[in-house]
Amino acid sequence: FFLFLIMPRVGNLFTRFVEVGRVCHINYGELRDKLCVIVEIMDQNTVLIDGPHKYTGVHRQAINLKRLSLTDIVIKNLQRGSRTSVVTRAFKQQKIRDQISNTTFAKKVASQQARANLSDFGRYVAEKAKRRRSRNVTVELGKLLREKKLENPELFGIKSTNTSYLANLKKRVARSQNPKAIKPINTKKARKAAKQAKKGKAQ
Repeated sequence: FFLFLIMPRVGNLFTRFVEVGRVCHINYGELRDKLCVIVEIMDQNTVLIDGPHKYTGVHRQAINLKRLSLTDIVIKNLQRGSRTSVVTRAFKQQKIRDQISNTTFAKKVASQQARANLSDFGRYVAEKAKRRRSRNVTVELGKLLREKKLENPELFGIKSTNTSYLANLKKRVARSQNPKAIKPINTKKARKAAKQAKKGKAQ
């Protein structure tokens, strides 16, 4: 009791409630990713929903609450047990479809459908883009890490006496900051020069 008096009062932690008029999307079964509206609460585990079928393709039926995900949208002034015609009219008047289209859920479903409808080449292009993005992230992270190591080597367990490592690190940081200033090494010419040097030593 004393703890209750001492603890600061916090606002309502929940904003989505199971109530008549609450718009939901089905997350399991044949009707997955389709919208529906709660029109009646039957018990603590089951509710009566209606699509309406004209706009969502969901007929009036009872469904378990575990198969529903609540949204932030509520149809106002909808009475308990309203007929399908009443739900359809309210759904249209309050422009529920337009409100849903701006939510993250609708964008997620659209992206999933677009990915599912890709051809083999489209999936290949998407996979290549994903790999390219992850590689770019890894490269940029490596650059930042090397700069931090050069600024404070002791923080990363690098001894100041390790001058060769720090010199190499400094070169790599300079190359990443200004890649045009450092000319790329021509491997073919370097190999020829190495072979000639070996021949000269052998003679």
